[in-house]
Amino acid sequence: MSSRGGSRGGYSSSGGGRGGRGRGSDTGSGGGSFSGTGRGSGSGGGRGSGGSQSGSFRSLPSSSSSIQQSIQGVSYKTLETIQNIEDTTVAKGKPGSIGKECTLIANYFPVKLPKWVVYQYDVKFQPEIDNSRLAGYLMRQNEKLRKAEPWIFDGKALLFTKDPLTKKANEKIEFIVKAGGTKEGTSQQQYTVTITFAINLTSSQLNRQSLQLFNILYRRAVSDHLGLTRIGRNYFDLKDGLMPIPEYKTNIATGLLGTIALTMHGPMLNFDVIYKSIRTDTCLHLIRDAMKHYGNLYEKKIKQMLSNTIVMCGYGSNPTVHIDDVDFTKTPMDTFQYKGKKINFINYFNEKYNVKITDKNQPLLVNVNRRNNEINYFIPELCFLTGETEEMKADFHRQREIRKHSGLGPTARLKKISDLNNKSNNTDAFVKALKGWNVEIESKPLELKGRVLPVEKILFGDKKEVTVSMPTASWNVKDKLYKPIDIKEWLIVFPTGSKATVDNFIDYLYKVASPIGIKIDKPKFLEVQNQEQSLINGLKDTLKKNTNIKFVTVVLGREDYYNGVKLVCDELAVLSQCVKLRTINSDDERKIRSIALKICVQLDTKNGGAPWSIDIKWNGPTMLVGLDVFHSGEIYRRTKASVVGFVASTSSKLSSYFTKVVIQKTPGKEIVETLDLCLDEALERFKQLNKVYPKHVIFYRDGVGEGQQLDVLESEYKRCKQIIDRKQLDCKICYMLVLKRINTRLFANGGTENPEAGTIVDQHITSSNDALEFFLISQHANQGSVKPTHYRCLINEAGFSSDYLQTTTYKLTHMYFNWFGTIKVPAPCMYAHKIAFLVGQSIQRETNPLLADKLFYL
Repeated sequence: MSSRGGSRGGYSSSGGGRGGRGRGSDTGSGGGSFSGTGRGSGSGGGRGSGGSQSGSFRSLPSSSSSIQQSIQGVSYKTLETIQNIEDTTVAKGKPGSIGKECTLIANYFPVKLPKWVVYQYDVKFQPEIDNSRLAGYLMRQNEKLRKAEPWIFDGKALLFTKDPLTKKANEKIEFIVKAGGTKEGTSQQQYTVTITFAINLTSSQLNRQSLQLFNILYRRAVSDHLGLTRIGRNYFDLKDGLMPIPEYKTNIATGLLGTIALTMHGPMLNFDVIYKSIRTDTCLHLIRDAMKHYGNLYEKKIKQMLSNTIVMCGYGSNPTVHIDDVDFTKTPMDTFQYKGKKINFINYFNEKYNVKITDKNQPLLVNVNRRNNEINYFIPELCFLTGETEEMKADFHRQREIRKHSGLGPTARLKKISDLNNKSNNTDAFVKALKGWNVEIESKPLELKGRVLPVEKILFGDKKEVTVSMPTASWNVKDKLYKPIDIKEWLIVFPTGSKATVDNFIDYLYKVASPIGIKIDKPKFLEVQNQEQSLINGLKDTLKKNTNIKFVTVVLGREDYYNGVKLVCDELAVLSQCVKLRTINSDDERKIRSIALKICVQLDTKNGGAPWSIDIKWNGPTMLVGLDVFHSGEIYRRTKASVVGFVASTSSKLSSYFTKVVIQKTPGKEIVETLDLCLDEALERFKQLNKVYPKHVIFYRDGVGEGQQLDVLESEYKRCKQIIDRKQLDCKICYMLVLKRINTRLFANGGTENPEAGTIVDQHITSSNDALEFFLISQHANQGSVKPTHYRCLINEAGFSSDYLQTTTYKLTHMYFNWFGTIKVPAPCMYAHKIAFLVGQSIQRETNPLLADKLFYL
């Protein structure tokens, strides 16, 4: 889809109007193209791990005069120029006012656009192509474009130039190019390229497509002029930015993550420091270790460890490549065609790179080209794993060492961000590349105002209220629960030889249960061999013979038995709680008591109880919906189905929920195509329990990227609206996006501390001054640097105020029953994530509808 917008009557220096819908800004690997070059860069961001900074900060105007201050040697200066950017995907509303004001620093750097004018064009190819490299090549063959340097092409449908390509706005450029035919037996394809003027952009009139221009320009300057190496979609310093951890054969690489955002004050660089672990031993070492440890299962295990990873090649320019599989039928002795002759991999690498391969029998790593399904092979001995396997992530000691290097606190992180941005701005070639388009990046991060919402009170049984403890944003559970449920007719399964440990643990369950109002009956016992099949068979047979048992606790001798247990219990509609044997096998009384209390709370929750509640003033009967989609983690070759988790509240005190799971047929599908059916069932369940339909439905939609918001509006919201209209309900929808994978960092106390829980920002770094969106830090961070969660309200039929949505959202972060404190997202959102993850990872089928009214997946 090409972008349209504005006046097409001529080249107006005042801008041609607001741009319409266009393609997303992420063009992927090699997506963007610059005139006269064959390389390109996308405009997307990616995940980052953030940093801190000290230095000087760029503050927003608090008065008409420039203000200079000095705090601990740090200078603050007012922001002089602002541009208002309209965002049509966000509902409108006034900023909130509840809470005490605070001063914050954000990792945003203003972008200056003095006398900036750029011409935007639509580009169409006939026949259509989805290969950005090919599209860039075709564009560079046109003589008029070669003479019009510099220009930027997004690799898809948008072209930006500094000067107009034609004398008249309605004059098209059309040319024919032949390409392809490089392989033996294939002929060249003829393409017709049509370029049409769309709009001219100025510093006071920008549109969403401007993001593509800014981000391609910025990433290209980073790629070409800062001496960094691209790994995946981000750039790392492999020369001076490596921190070795020799005991784990790992280097931690320092990188930068910068994306241009359009804010109410114009474009700003959202800049963060990121880290990636790179193994110092090769993939061959990992393969050999797996062969030693996993016996006959080593091939399956190696495929699990290396599939869907990114490796860095130790030759040439150190390219990185995505690995899709491991082929044990091929070795470096296999041959392929090279320069008209057959050659094996050993001789090829020796001739081309002067690299010797020592192991002639190692399997080959497989990469599948996502554009043409062409298979490429790589040598494990010459490849280094970037990132971490699941086993590495589960290694507590390894993660602790990595956090020492990468888990920067606020002061250190802010300084690192500032230093890296200043290094860029002090690199002449980098600055020149941006100034070629009249773009400059400020050296001072943004200072802005935020608010801290009031501390909440937690409601327990017997009308007892407990004020949340700050700054930890947590509370103790020691009184009667809000809705306690007795545990009757239950079974405990444990490995042979662990009866004494289990008896001791049950005694502690009795001790902690009574004070919180729960009565636990004596369980039935089932002792089984510490083998998966013995456990599964024994559990299934016992539950089938004792149909009165509706809850089972399984003490796991090994973690990998978990999936089998969950499958059996789901099949028989039995609630389950798993606990590792080593977790309860301890002489530490305080530790065992703490574990017993947490499990006791889980038992209550899964059986339909509610440990606590919170006071929320609803504007009539209200249903909250958490929605998330689990993907397998596959990147290029997506073969596994995506799983939708749908969780809806069915009580005003948030003590009961309705849960539904949908397996989407299309792998990697994010938009929920059956949301109308899920909502229909939830509405009927709400009516059944409350004798009335909800007046409002507030969605908290997780997992949607920046480029998918229009799809949500046009698909998910439309389906929900159709159901409500069909049922003729007086029900208003509020649709909130929950964006966690952002690179925004907020710092308090001059950049030396993390902001406290309840800190909210709804201006300055939002898309406009009347957008109904906000950044909320709801959780306490006792290490590292905290990230807020970004909320964007797409639909607000009920006309809720910013204060109402902000305070309600913050209250909901207190309602996750698996943690005695606040969490990063609203509880319904986390519940949706938990059920989608459980099904995607363990059950891998839609759950038993008999369990739909229970939070059985916590």
